[in-house]
Amino acid sequence: MRRGAPTVGDIDLVAAARDARPVAEALLSRPEVRLVHAKGPQRVSVALDAGIDVDLRVVRPESYGAALLYFTGNRAHTLALRRLALAQGMRLNEYGLYRGRRRIAGRSEQEIYAALALPWIPPGERTGAAVVRDALQARAAAAGKDRERVADGRGDQRTAPSEASER
Repeated sequence: MRRGAPTVGDIDLVAAARDARPVAEALLSRPEVRLVHAKGPQRVSVALDAGIDVDLRVVRPESYGAALLYFTGNRAHTLALRRLALAQGMRLNEYGLYRGRRRIAGRSEQEIYAALALPWIPPGERTGAAVVRDALQARAAAAGKDRERVADGRGDQRTAPSEASER
């Protein structure tokens, strides 16, 4: 739904809370819930009367962006981001982006993309690994143009004031 896909197999919900119980209970108490498939400390899976399954994952606020990215797909896009993180010496999972044991991003999707040196890609444009590749190529092309401008003297020039201009 969030990616604007023409069809959906199920609905994946991600919520941020310090205590998952009230969030899970809010879903479980809905009259539309026909069947409970699974119920755990941070995950609930139900079938609705309308015939669609709903999976709810509750994560801590500092992991919300990572969980949203991870669980709402596109799978190939998410896998490409995980590979990029590994190539940069990091690890991306549903809890955050890590360098070693230290979390460096995860609160928002934008934070994760920025830490990977990518522009934020809206959910509707996350159609696969090619989108990540294209963003990397655009970044490399822009970096090349910046180097060319500096090499031919068209880059930013900053000068310190001379003693004469300070008098």
